[in-house]
Parts: sequence; structure tokens; C-alpha cells
Amino acid sequence: ALAEALRTAAEKILALTTPIRLLAKSIGLVIARAKGIEIDEEKAVALGIQWMNTPRRYKTAKLGD
Repeated sequence: ALAEALRTAAEKILALTTPIRLLAKSIGLVIARAKGIEIDEEKAVALGIQWMNTPRRYKTAKLGD
């Protein structure tokens, strides 16, 4: 019963986080492509999450870099 409950909880968590992961991957790939860098999927997700967590006032200042 415990294993089934844990499996169900894990599936619910994955279902909730998958859209965020896909969004982060897309953002990361776009940033990498704009800078002329080729990165793998995990680095794209990490870059996208980092960008999503950056306050807006810093995003506008760094877009020109």
C-alpha cells in the first residue's frame, strides 16, 4: 500500500513539473542559439530554469550582452 501511494505521488509530481521542464528547455535552447552555443538537453533545462528565476530587472540589462 505504501509503495503504491509513493508511486502515485511521484506520478502526480512529474505531471505537475513536466510543463515547467519543457518550458525551461525551450527557453534554454533559445538563449543558447541566440548566443551561438550548442548545449545538451540537461544544460538547456538548467539555463532555462536559471533564466526563469532571474528577476526581470536583471533580464533587461543582460539582453544586450
